Amino acid sequence: MTKTIDNIQGILFDMDGTLVNSIQAVENAWRAWGDRHSLDLAMVVKTAHGRPARDTIAQLTPHLDQATEANWVLQKELKEPGVVAIAGINEFLSSLGNFPWGIVTSANRSLALYRLKLARLPIPQVLITVENIKKGKPDPEGYLLGAQLLGLAPGRCLVVEDTPAGLAAGRSAGMRLMGICTTFSSSELNAELLIQDYLALKFNSSTGSLIISH
Repeated sequence: MTKTIDNIQGILFDMDGTLVNSIQAVENAWRAWGDRHSLDLAMVVKTAHGRPARDTIAQLTPHLDQATEANWVLQKELKEPGVVAIAGINEFLSSLGNFPWGIVTSANRSLALYRLKLARLPIPQVLITVENIKKGKPDPEGYLLGAQLLGLAPGRCLVVEDTPAGLAAGRSAGMRLMGICTTFSSSELNAELLIQDYLALKFNSSTGSLIISH
């Protein structure tokens, strides 16, 4: 069975869980932070996925200094190895050629560069990190900025995300949506198209079509 998404002029990817498998690194850091403050670790991990660290900290520990705590988590994450590329993403990005694409991540820029380097993935010209926005996902600010920097109307962009918060951000931005089931199950992701990895995904640059063969 073949499924397609047509008439795409640009792609905006999330990073963690979408381009790189960093789930163990993310959870290790957040479990350590949660343990430090005697919090429910399962709740901490669930809250942290797909959101800026500062937002997670503000929600779970509003009495703490957000900047100090976010920096603590960042330093922990910058020491976590074991980040690898999602299966098939290197080949898929190569197939895009000069087609416009970028990354919109809730990570700090230094962390994004660290993880992309570990996974041996290219650094796109458009790399939106938490420093570039005031409101994190599920707010659409990051994706709207990404479309602006690509020089495209939001409705012509495809968002690729692994979390409900990220897909909600893309939806609010008026973009097409593709979910990747690396962090959440297919039943938890509401997207036009769902994939497990990039191995069965093909791109036709002449029509701007993504083709998934099952």
